[in-house]
Amino acid sequence: MKNSEIVKNVIRALYTTAGRRTTQSFAVAVIGAIVKTLEQRFDFLKYLSVNAEREPDQVVTVASNIDSIDPLLVARSIETVVQIIYMDLKDRAGLYFIKELQRNAGEDVISNLKDLGVDLELLQIQQQYLYRRQSRNQKKGEPQLSNKDSIDNVSLLGYSLENVSHWNFDSDKKECIIYDKMARF
Repeated sequence: MKNSEIVKNVIRALYTTAGRRTTQSFAVAVIGAIVKTLEQRFDFLKYLSVNAEREPDQVVTVASNIDSIDPLLVARSIETVVQIIYMDLKDRAGLYFIKELQRNAGEDVISNLKDLGVDLELLQIQQQYLYRRQSRNQKKGEPQLSNKDSIDNVSLLGYSLENVSHWNFDSDKKECIIYDKMARF
């Protein structure tokens, strides 16, 4: 399968899957923003366009220029896009997001991705683990987030900006270290 076909099918599947859980315009906005951001790391993503104003079957367009890129690099970018979109949609994604994504992308595409080292089944296992952990924590009576601490303001590790005493960003390493108010120096 050509890179352009794989990318188009996966992004279209993401659009369909995310659009079912939110709105199609929100799905396009999220996917577009993530792809634009990732262009800094994967410059070939500039060949990908997501536009909600097109007909549903033409929302995603991919230029054939992407076919000349190393398939392993393209596969890595797809894996990154899927992970970020799932994390971005977190609660709205639900337990079977990856499974539905795989179904929407098609068996051939998923098989090609697996051959290139992208294991969406592993992402699904991670997703199910996070879902179960969240359910377990809620059953244990952990305090629920108040309206003030919406899910958007809390990291996957369970902290919010309220708990951050300070942070350091190393622009050379592109690394941010966050210290909570309980940290001792």
